[in-house]
Amino acid sequence: MSEALSRAVAATELPSGIKIEDLNWPMHSLVLGFPQRFMLQYLGLDVCYVFAGRLSAGPHRSRHIPFAPEIETPSDNAPAR
Repeated sequence: MSEALSRAVAATELPSGIKIEDLNWPMHSLVLGFPQRFMLQYLGLDVCYVFAGRLSAGPHRSRHIPFAPEIETPSDNAPAR
């Protein structure tokens, strides 16, 4: 994703009350790539990818990154954040 598009998306006002699980995602998981400079300025983190996936309800931990934090999915088919 280009830096200009990243900044435009970040400036977009979503309707109030929208829930991420209400969005119609095209796949069960996805990886979004962002310009590293944008993420550093916007989030204050030196990252460039955002991962999302539909998981069953309950706690989840990465098998591949053992030091990553555990995430909690509140209900079935809700995207983890």
